[in-house]
Amino acid sequence: MADERIDPAFDVVDVDDSMISSLRNLLEAWCKHIAVLAVGMRELGRQNALVDAFLLEALEITSSGVVADAKTLTKKCTAADVVYQLASFLSAPAEGETPEDRKEAEDQFRAAFDGVADVLAFLSTNSTDPNELVDAMVKVGGLAVLAFDIYELSARYMFGEPVPASVRRTPSEGRCVLFVGDDYGKLRELLERASFNELNVWTYGEGISAHSLPEFSKFRRLVGHYGGSRCNQNKELGGFPGSIVVASGPFDEPTGDYADYVFAVEPTRWDGVAVIPRKEDGSLDLDPVVKGAADSSGFFKSRGPVAKTPVGFGGEQLASLVEKLARAYRVGALKRVVAIGGDDTPSPEQDFYTKMHALLPKQSITLTFGEVKFRINAELEPPTDYGAPRLIDLGRARDMNATLRFAAELNRELDKTPATSPVSFYASLWGEKSVACFLAMCASGYRDVAVGPYRPAVWNDEIVALLREKLGVRLVGDPAAEAYAEPAA
Repeated sequence: MADERIDPAFDVVDVDDSMISSLRNLLEAWCKHIAVLAVGMRELGRQNALVDAFLLEALEITSSGVVADAKTLTKKCTAADVVYQLASFLSAPAEGETPEDRKEAEDQFRAAFDGVADVLAFLSTNSTDPNELVDAMVKVGGLAVLAFDIYELSARYMFGEPVPASVRRTPSEGRCVLFVGDDYGKLRELLERASFNELNVWTYGEGISAHSLPEFSKFRRLVGHYGGSRCNQNKELGGFPGSIVVASGPFDEPTGDYADYVFAVEPTRWDGVAVIPRKEDGSLDLDPVVKGAADSSGFFKSRGPVAKTPVGFGGEQLASLVEKLARAYRVGALKRVVAIGGDDTPSPEQDFYTKMHALLPKQSITLTFGEVKFRINAELEPPTDYGAPRLIDLGRARDMNATLRFAAELNRELDKTPATSPVSFYASLWGEKSVACFLAMCASGYRDVAVGPYRPAVWNDEIVALLREKLGVRLVGDPAAEAYAEPAA
């Protein structure tokens, strides 16, 4: 399991100019994330070995810092090769896929694949021109938009279109397993086994979005979501009365009080975490997980009201939400949409978004995507007077495409551009996924993208000034000032 945190990569300056190092690190972090997405798409049946090999080799090059070989690598990938590889992987249509869908997917993959080759070729020039590097960031952001779009298409063929759902947060009686991460193929394996052994399965982190997918609605053993912000991981997981399956990061080192009950799908950076063995057919051998759950107490019968969290607004219902919000904006009931996304940090002191969200005026609503949502979704808020939720969750960080589509449709309805949009973007940067989200925001034309509360160590005042000038990016300020900021004109 890859460690998706930016640190220490963003804190190591490997060239003399920290500005150049910072910009290059942003580009390289995205190349790493596209490799992560490639693995996910392959597992969804939308990728082939040749594309995987290219992206994983690109990942090795960018991770090692030896970028000179990128010229050789890109020579392997002419436009003709790309078309051949795409035709090969698209030869077997996904269930329900139309010829139009196939043509759109082919065009998108060709653009993304050519774009990655171009970025690797640019990195191989070792350019030290800040303007060239920022321009490359914009191009990479455009590729990120394509990558998120492709991943969304792949995921929906496999798991269905998300639908609004209320997810239980109150403990439910029974022995149990906690699923950490958002690798839904592994979640399905776990649920099939848990149903056989009568174990309840709870999600943790970005796995909460699975509760909105039709594929998982048939599993009655998927009972709810456990825990909140990543900063409370050891406290919360130490109190979970069952086995814990870690399928994707980020994940901090478990403390001794529950480390023996943690099982990882792939090797982690933590030596004490057991890796789930594989059967001959490649599936997970979940016997150790089941035994750990059987040896635990499980939850006792809960008392009192059941707390629930709404999720799953990134599907077909976006159109009706946009219509409601557009009407509210025209009559002054809505003035600003605040989109908050990215990775959560492990620091309890960084509660910026908790404070900011609590201070937002009544004429604002909040969109969330990514794990940072757990800083603000603890309490169920009453809906707005015009019938829309005040807090709208659009899924995981890799579901960024739903957020961009939401913003684009609202802008179109209101005859706005990204520069004059009522949507304000906030990015919590802590891993490659959130970097890809951040670059996608910039490439989509939004000129007031706020980054924080964590500031990458190599983002000195010079780099912040350059990003502000070229892309409109800034660091977050005081929570109250951000909450009451005026939207774009």
